[in-house]
Amino acid sequence: MASAQKNTDTSPKEELTKCGIIMPISDTPGYPAGHWADVRQIISDSIASIGLSPCLVSEANETQIIHKTIVHNLYQNEIIVCDVSSKNSNVMFELGMRLAFDKPVVIVKDDTTAYSFDTSPIEHINYPKELRHPKIEEFKKELSKKIQVTIEAAKKSSYSTFLKHFAIVDVAKLPMYEGTSSQLLLEKIDNLSSQVAALRRNPINTRRIEPSPEEEKAAKDLIRTMIDRFCDEYRVKEPQILSNKDLTMELYDYVERNSEICMLCKNRNNLEKFVYDSLIPF
Repeated sequence: MASAQKNTDTSPKEELTKCGIIMPISDTPGYPAGHWADVRQIISDSIASIGLSPCLVSEANETQIIHKTIVHNLYQNEIIVCDVSSKNSNVMFELGMRLAFDKPVVIVKDDTTAYSFDTSPIEHINYPKELRHPKIEEFKKELSKKIQVTIEAAKKSSYSTFLKHFAIVDVAKLPMYEGTSSQLLLEKIDNLSSQVAALRRNPINTRRIEPSPEEEKAAKDLIRTMIDRFCDEYRVKEPQILSNKDLTMELYDYVERNSEICMLCKNRNNLEKFVYDSLIPF
């Protein structure tokens, strides 16, 4: 009886394209213990379903400085999924760095986290915070499709995730050196950190962009609707809002959750001015 032949194929297997993940990791107030592990699994399943390899940007195959790993992956990964739920500061910093590189990223968030003004023009895919099964299955399909579409779109020379929409074409790049030392890498990280911090203080010069008369009118029409909703939900009158600084700030934040209003207003200063102008003083 012939003995079974052993599989002697030692050819290396093709390595899957990595899809980086930026997301909260540690337990967060307002979320149950283990919540982010469940979210990571959901995102990873979506990525793996289209033949990509999911990996946190902080993870590496070899032991090395974690900051080096993060910057390397933020720059090198072909596509990244970023979960901005809870507006974790580390997540927002890493997202800012990826946007500074102007490389493909898909942003997701739970349905209770408000949009951030600076990134609201970028499409977000929402998922239920409670992670309800039927809705999560829909989210996973939508995310998988969005990743595929984004990868294809990024192959075009005209593609830009963020910066070129604001006429900024000098995209941040990481120079490649042979025998790079840890000292040099840390220096480059410090430089990048300074650049991202500057972008957060004055994001892409968007404050210089003013809405057209048509955009201003459309914004104020939407703001009027949001003010009415705010008064109904908080059971207050508009004069009370004008006379209470805390209520006024709460209203500004409430209106800012509407991404269409954010895009029409162009910046937070205009948004606050239009809201104030729309309030009835008596």
